[in-house]
Amino acid sequence: MKQELLTMSNQELRQYLSSHRQDEDAFSEALEVLMSRKKDTIKYPAISENNYQELQDIFKSRLNSN
Repeated sequence: MKQELLTMSNQELRQYLSSHRQDEDAFSEALEVLMSRKKDTIKYPAISENNYQELQDIFKSRLNSN
């Protein structure tokens, strides 16, 4: 089954996911294949309390500048 999923395009995989929502195993396999194709994922660090105020200040200044 997974080999068949590997030959599908991303659009076909999305359609497959949509039509197999109730089949947990099939859905999981298809989602794994689709997510493995994702490139250039951006990972952001979690916001800590120290950075929270700094981020608020940045957003406020950007909002006020427009």
